[in-house]
Amino acid sequence: MQIICNAKIYTADTIQPSATAMVIEGRKILWIGQQEDLPPYQGEIIDLQGKVIIPGIIDAHMHPIMLADVLEQVACLPPYIYSIEDIINALANL
Repeated sequence: MQIICNAKIYTADTIQPSATAMVIEGRKILWIGQQEDLPPYQGEIIDLQGKVIIPGIIDAHMHPIMLADVLEQVACLPPYIYSIEDIINALANL
Protein backbone atom coordinates (compact mmCIF):
# COMPACT_ATOMS: atom_id res chain seq x y z
CA MET A 1 0.00 0.00 0.00
CA GLN A 2 1.26 3.47 -0.90
CA ILE A 3 0.15 6.67 0.78
CA ILE A 4 0.67 9.70 -1.44
CA CYS A 5 0.80 12.98 0.46
CA ASN A 6 1.77 16.63 -0.01
CA ALA A 7 0.45 16.53 -3.58
CA LYS A 8 -1.71 18.65 -5.86
CA ILE A 9 -4.12 16.10 -7.33
CA TYR A 10 -6.60 16.97 -10.07
CA THR A 11 -9.40 14.43 -9.73
CA ALA A 12 -11.69 15.33 -12.68
CA ASP A 13 -14.57 14.90 -10.22
CA THR A 14 -17.02 17.83 -10.06
CA ILE A 15 -17.84 17.09 -6.42
CA GLN A 16 -14.17 16.96 -5.36
CA PRO A 17 -12.08 18.61 -8.12
CA SER A 18 -8.82 18.50 -6.18
CA ALA A 19 -7.11 16.62 -3.38
CA THR A 20 -3.79 16.62 -1.55
CA ALA A 21 -3.47 12.92 -0.64
CA MET A 22 -4.46 9.46 -1.81
CA VAL A 23 -3.98 5.83 -0.91
CA ILE A 24 -3.15 3.24 -3.56
CA GLU A 25 -3.08 -0.53 -3.27
CA GLY A 26 -1.86 -2.41 -6.32
CA ARG A 27 -3.50 -0.68 -9.26
CA LYS A 28 -6.49 0.74 -7.37
CA ILE A 29 -7.05 4.03 -5.58
CA LEU A 30 -8.55 3.16 -2.20
CA TRP A 31 -9.01 6.70 -0.94
CA ILE A 32 -8.51 10.25 -2.18
CA GLY A 33 -9.05 13.52 -0.37
CA GLN A 34 -7.42 16.20 1.72
CA GLN A 35 -4.32 15.21 3.66
CA GLU A 36 -5.78 16.37 6.97
CA ASP A 37 -8.68 13.89 6.46
CA LEU A 38 -6.40 10.93 5.64
CA PRO A 39 -7.59 7.75 7.45
CA PRO A 40 -5.00 5.77 9.46
CA TYR A 41 -3.64 3.55 6.65
CA GLN A 42 -0.36 1.66 7.07
CA GLY A 43 2.08 1.59 4.16
CA GLU A 44 4.85 3.33 2.28
CA ILE A 45 4.50 7.11 2.54
CA ILE A 46 5.42 9.01 -0.60
CA ASP A 47 5.86 12.78 -0.18
CA LEU A 48 5.36 14.44 -3.58
CA GLN A 49 6.63 17.79 -2.28
CA GLY A 50 3.79 19.70 -3.94
CA LYS A 51 4.04 18.01 -7.34
CA VAL A 52 0.92 17.60 -9.51
CA ILE A 53 -0.96 14.38 -10.31
CA ILE A 54 -3.48 14.32 -13.15
CA PRO A 55 -5.62 11.45 -14.47
CA GLY A 56 -4.17 9.61 -17.43
CA ILE A 57 -6.29 7.85 -20.00
CA ILE A 58 -4.82 5.88 -22.88
CA ASP A 59 -7.32 5.25 -25.66
CA ALA A 60 -5.43 3.07 -28.12
CA HIS A 61 -8.31 1.98 -30.33
CA MET A 62 -9.18 3.33 -33.77
CA HIS A 63 -12.50 3.28 -35.56
CA PRO A 64 -12.15 2.03 -39.17
CA ILE A 65 -13.84 5.16 -40.57
CA MET A 66 -11.28 7.35 -38.79
CA LEU A 67 -8.46 5.31 -40.29
CA ALA A 68 -9.98 5.74 -43.76
CA ASP A 69 -10.15 9.51 -43.24
CA VAL A 70 -6.50 9.67 -42.20
CA LEU A 71 -5.40 7.69 -45.25
CA GLU A 72 -6.78 10.45 -47.49
CA GLN A 73 -4.76 13.18 -45.77
CA VAL A 74 -1.39 14.53 -46.86
CA ALA A 75 1.46 14.71 -44.37
CA CYS A 76 2.88 18.24 -44.58
CA LEU A 77 5.95 17.88 -42.38
CA PRO A 78 9.40 16.33 -42.70
CA PRO A 79 10.40 13.64 -43.42
CA TYR A 80 7.69 13.67 -46.11
CA ILE A 81 7.51 17.35 -47.10
CA TYR A 82 10.34 19.89 -47.29
CA SER A 83 8.92 22.53 -49.64
CA ILE A 84 5.79 23.97 -51.26
CA GLU A 85 6.66 21.96 -54.37
CA ASP A 86 6.63 18.77 -52.26
CA ILE A 87 3.14 19.67 -51.00
CA ILE A 88 1.87 20.28 -54.54
CA ASN A 89 3.28 16.94 -55.69
CA ALA A 90 1.78 15.10 -52.70
CA LEU A 91 -1.65 16.62 -53.38
CA ALA A 92 -1.42 15.74 -57.07
CA ASN A 93 -0.75 12.11 -56.13
CA LEU A 94 -3.90 11.71 -54.01
